[in-house]
Amino acid sequence: MKKIFLLLLAISVLFLLNYFFNQSNTNKNLENSLFSDVIKSSRNFNYIKFTKDNNVTLVKKNKNWEIVEIGNYFSESKSVMSYLNKIIMSKVLDRYDVHDAKKNVLGFDDSNSALITLNNNLNSNKINLKIGNYNENLDYSYVLFEDVIYKLSGDIRFSDDSYYWAQKMVLDVGVDFITDISIDNLNSKFSFHNKNDVFYLKPSNIEINKDQVYSILNSFSDLYAEDIIYPKLKPNKKSKKINVSLYLIDGVIIKITIFQKDHLVYMNIDSVKKGHSLLFDSYMTRFTQDWTYVIPNLVFENLLISKKDLIK
Repeated sequence: MKKIFLLLLAISVLFLLNYFFNQSNTNKNLENSLFSDVIKSSRNFNYIKFTKDNNVTLVKKNKNWEIVEIGNYFSESKSVMSYLNKIIMSKVLDRYDVHDAKKNVLGFDDSNSALITLNNNLNSNKINLKIGNYNENLDYSYVLFEDVIYKLSGDIRFSDDSYYWAQKMVLDVGVDFITDISIDNLNSKFSFHNKNDVFYLKPSNIEINKDQVYSILNSFSDLYAEDIIYPKLKPNKKSKKINVSLYLIDGVIIKITIFQKDHLVYMNIDSVKKGHSLLFDSYMTRFTQDWTYVIPNLVFENLLISKKDLIK
């Protein structure tokens, strides 16, 4: 009986030693592994779908990322690549069998719909990642992939707002590039010309107030959209509307409609006439299609100036 007991004790010790040895090896492997090793993929994705309260689908075309839900509007590629890099370069800190882990505690209950789907041209099999809780104090996230929960370094949470991923700069036309401008607003209709940084009303050739002119011209420099609407909105008869034509140094003509509705200001880029060079062509062409941009109210206020207020 004593021999049997000693034999069982020896077997138990060997089992425990083997378990701790395997755990030690596993932890060593975890210390050196990235999540890209787990999903067996790197950065070569051309399809991302974020699913939560809303869907956001990003597709890569000609090295640019586009947002399907808002008419294939251009995404901010740096933001997309930064997020992808965050996922694949995350360190695997631990892993749990999905059946044994406390799924609800880690954020994988039935109410959680935070899902990322990735795909690329080389691999037709989609990679589905369910995103669980994030620990802000210790900076790690839980991700469910193929029936295993991974504890990853960093914050893997995402936004399911299309605007978040969109390229927000709409116009960036420097003052020095604008030779002429025509404005038809609620107060008056006028045009002026820029000659060596001195501005003259057309056709009278009267010199006008430079400060007032710069408040108008600067409205089209570093102009960021506060929201992007698809399909394009059109002003109705009751809308307060301003029509603007910008004439640039290389012959480019940009025609814009700005209108106010329900305390918001909207802008449509109606047309762009190509110039003699490629200075603005490649940048502007993609913004002339089917979108309306919500822009700061200050732009509308700057353009409401009357002709008499421009004269010195």
